[in-house]
Amino acid sequence: MKSAPVLQVSNLTVAAGAREILSAISFDIHPREILSVIGESGSGKTVLARAIASWLSDPLRITGGEIRFRGQDLVQNPALARKLAGREIAYVGGNPAGALDPTMTVGAQLVEKLRAVRPDISATEAKKKAIQLLNAVRIPSAHKRFEEYPFQYSGGMMQRAMIVDALISDPALLIADNITQPLDVTVAAQILKLMRDLNAQFSTAVLFICSSLPVACDASDRVMVLNAGRVAEMQPPRALIEDPKSAYTAKLIQELPKLWDETTRARARNGMCQSRCSRSAMSRKPIRSGGGEAGLSVVQAVRNVSFDVFQGDNFGVVGESGCGKSSLMRLLTGLERPDHGQIIFDGEDVGTASAATLRGMRKKFQLVLQDPYGSLPPQWPIGKILEEPLKIHGIGSAAERRDRARAVMNEVGLPTAITTT
Repeated sequence: MKSAPVLQVSNLTVAAGAREILSAISFDIHPREILSVIGESGSGKTVLARAIASWLSDPLRITGGEIRFRGQDLVQNPALARKLAGREIAYVGGNPAGALDPTMTVGAQLVEKLRAVRPDISATEAKKKAIQLLNAVRIPSAHKRFEEYPFQYSGGMMQRAMIVDALISDPALLIADNITQPLDVTVAAQILKLMRDLNAQFSTAVLFICSSLPVACDASDRVMVLNAGRVAEMQPPRALIEDPKSAYTAKLIQELPKLWDETTRARARNGMCQSRCSRSAMSRKPIRSGGGEAGLSVVQAVRNVSFDVFQGDNFGVVGESGCGKSSLMRLLTGLERPDHGQIIFDGEDVGTASAATLRGMRKKFQLVLQDPYGSLPPQWPIGKILEEPLKIHGIGSAAERRDRARAVMNEVGLPTAITTT
């Protein structure tokens, strides 16, 4: 006999002003079940996750429907919803940098979280459990990393630390909102395995928000497809792929990229001019592992790296979280200076360039970071943010910069109406 659902959502509607973001959403999740929610950007996946986690902010508000956790309606009982949040209902999102306190070690934050929801557990027991979970999500040297601060973690490691923060209270419902998106494929696979193990061991129900249909199908028992705030369909993964019931789902399947196609073969580079080159770049960083000067050690974040990139190339850098990918990108874009070696861009050494020269070079190369939340000033409207680089480099008049920003927004599918918001 199937157990009662942990979560029942019935006709849930969420609006921002007069505009509905979610319309009449209904589903349930049972213990030991993983339900994936898939859909294009803007389909309402994160709004759904935050509504269930009681984490909606103005102007979003629930205008209809029910969210029942173990039979109790959280929409009608916001005090209960707040009590359950972080304890019985755990949420982890894709913005770890904004979720950790930079003034406390990661371990201290994990212990504080666990002892807040489990006051009966000792500090020693809490530390032991935190380190066990850090090991489970493949944080290297978990005992040492337990004592480090968030700035000493790579982006992928911070994401895994936030997953530990969500799991440490043994929640009945885990809402995982795009948690694998910033991770490399090997760590992402480990996280999915951990999620399934938790699901089986503790009977935890998991709502897995995902932007990748293959990942969603691999991770879950059922897949719910959202389209423009409505449920397009919900099926087990195999049935969904083999017999999609909606045209929208069929379109998502059809648009999956065909990897290793003939068009991906490496093309000949004869006659192409070299535009970028990195020669034996090295970067060292001091890491404090204890008290006093004796506690300082030097870690070579990037060492003996040499490669060439030619005009027209798409050059990929692949490696596990913490291997030095982000440090290398910071070196290539002049945000950090190498201790040894050269980084040559169009004949200029990025590592030794003056501030004025580097500013001019940045018209030709840019860095896109994995954390959009921490990259954009929240107090500025989108239009001003996009026009600012053009203004810094003296490109175009005010009207031309505005037109260019709107054109680029159209190109990537952003509504131009948000330029002033």
